[in-house]
Amino acid sequence: MVAIPDLWLIDATGRAIRPSYPVDECKFQRIGGLRAVEALENVGRVDHRVQLWPDGVEQLMGCGTAPALPVVGASVLVPGDYSVRSSVCRYRFDATGVAFAGAESLLDSLDPYFEGLDPAPPCASTASAAAGTSLFPLGSESSVPVPVLIEFDGCRRVLIDGVVPVVASPVLLALVA
Repeated sequence: MVAIPDLWLIDATGRAIRPSYPVDECKFQRIGGLRAVEALENVGRVDHRVQLWPDGVEQLMGCGTAPALPVVGASVLVPGDYSVRSSVCRYRFDATGVAFAGAESLLDSLDPYFEGLDPAPPCASTASAAAGTSLFPLGSESSVPVPVLIEFDGCRRVLIDGVVPVVASPVLLALVA
């Protein structure tokens, strides 16, 4: 399952609307018209920071204001068997608990940054900051997102529910930090 882009249409005066995609008889979104919008000439870009309620963060970004803590397992990621969501939520950890530090949609797909990561050695360090996202198994009957946590410091691992921990590459850390 591939995440559908967030689409806003802005006119020459700066007014914006967020149109909804039409749905078919099975309630699947029909995004064919998006190709025509993508073909338009980009004349500018404006980034707006918005404040969302916790359920809005989860709906829009695919991760919540509290991190989903993956349970490591024994399986191994196989490139091409998954798609990683291109958005992250950031968290800080300290003695008082977990603090939500914001969320961001990334321009780049995270898929290539998850390829070729080495298994993580045993580590007892604790991260003070991390990013959460999710991945979707491809070719599976299940389209349930799988939680992912990327540690910025401490062991600097990528923790994926049901998967052996791997070492986060410096490039992946720079992209999501």
